[in-house]
Amino acid sequence: MQTSQGLITSSTGISYLLLLVYVLVTGNSLVASEVDKGTMVNLLTTNQSRKSVILTKMLTFINSLFVSILIQFLATTITVSA
Repeated sequence: MQTSQGLITSSTGISYLLLLVYVLVTGNSLVASEVDKGTMVNLLTTNQSRKSVILTKMLTFINSLFVSILIQFLATTITVSA
């Protein structure tokens, strides 16, 4: 018989694994999708440098990832304390 603590750990582990898969897939397609669609050319022809375009995309992705991890941590904390 599985304890409730083991069940929480198991579901938490799966959710972190799904988050890791999300990070890998989204991070990979962050710039590649723009190149495939041809919209990266439009971005690079503006006055923005390549570095600023990539850094902006990267920082936006890291911020959204941080918020996702924070929400998941809070949900796990509430579940464990309940």
